[in-house]
Amino acid sequence: MLLSDCETAKTTTTIQKTLTNANKISTTSIIESINQCKSLVSFIESNNDTIFNQYSMDMNDYNIKDIILQYNNDIDSILLDSIYKFNNKNQSSSSSKVKAKHYRFDMKTELSKLSFGVFEEYIKSAIHLQVLPRSNLKLVYKHTYIFSTHQENGATLFDISNNTTEPTEIFQLKTPLFDFNSAYVVQAGDIIYSTNRSRQLFTFSLITHEMNIITHRDLENLDIYYSSLCYDGEKHIHLICSNRSIYQLNIATQQIKQCYHKPQKRKIHYDTDEDDDPIPLLSFWYKGLLYCFSASNIMLIYNPTSKKMQEYNMCEHELNCNSICTDGNGNVFIQTSKSTFHQFNLDSKQMVNLNSDGLSNHCYSSVYHKHSRDHSYVYMLCGDAYGNLRYSIENDQWENVDNKKIKNN
Repeated sequence: MLLSDCETAKTTTTIQKTLTNANKISTTSIIESINQCKSLVSFIESNNDTIFNQYSMDMNDYNIKDIILQYNNDIDSILLDSIYKFNNKNQSSSSSKVKAKHYRFDMKTELSKLSFGVFEEYIKSAIHLQVLPRSNLKLVYKHTYIFSTHQENGATLFDISNNTTEPTEIFQLKTPLFDFNSAYVVQAGDIIYSTNRSRQLFTFSLITHEMNIITHRDLENLDIYYSSLCYDGEKHIHLICSNRSIYQLNIATQQIKQCYHKPQKRKIHYDTDEDDDPIPLLSFWYKGLLYCFSASNIMLIYNPTSKKMQEYNMCEHELNCNSICTDGNGNVFIQTSKSTFHQFNLDSKQMVNLNSDGLSNHCYSSVYHKHSRDHSYVYMLCGDAYGNLRYSIENDQWENVDNKKIKNN
């Protein structure tokens, strides 16, 4: 369509005015206007020629009160609807073309993206960091316990967090239904798993001090009294039986399944049961492998990936072990029936003789404890009849643990 010179000039003026108004009603400009205006009235007055101009253009003799009634007196709805209408009206991806004789004008309206800078400032201003005085702070101390089973149908829970030779008795468990003598014990979280001479598997809560029996028909056929227990650090307790069978107990579902079975009848240990099978003393996971130690110098290594088990002879002479414990980093501490004390490293396969002065051959329970970066110990629990000892790994020295309440194990 051709336009006259007058019409062209008039159209050009209208276009320039439209472009100016388009810039004023961009989302960024609206946000800036909100920040600059101190009240709703000042915001409406400053945007009469843009956002709120639609009512004067679309209606004759419009009344703001009538407009408010249309929105049920909801001022927020009026504002949002006005902003939406003008944004929608000016969002155009097409180009407008105006021909004036020999000239053509290409115009495109672009709206900038919404800036969240204002909202970010609001959020930051609402967050306040307050430094509490030292008197209001509650220090949380980590406690370390020893769960010691004994012959008097029970067990005692001791706190050794103070790093003294006098552990604090926390709780004593006594029940005529169970004999905990030489019981296997393993911890998984706040729950202790153990067995007894009644060939039952039970749990003890460090929080509630309650004991529960795990009943499962598969346990009835297992000689779990001669089964060592170990925790994989995730969700399973493994039972390593004297016949080298390995069973897996799911902590959550309490379901049991067999992982490995290799019947062997040849005698390879000093301490054996009536079927000449090894009686395990300690089992644990290290670098993805399951290690099992019995009374002699034969170490069993089970690979869960290949489902194979191998034997390793730790030294040329039988050790006839009484108690064994590990630091979890590849070091195993062994106390023998000859009152000797040794350290065996799983990585180097080296055996080191440690100080054995004053060590009794009546110890059948030991546990490793790292108190700090510079102090770690091995506790030997021989009961009140033979005395309880503590070995300092850094100093290679033994000292008595003065607590007569630790019964015979």
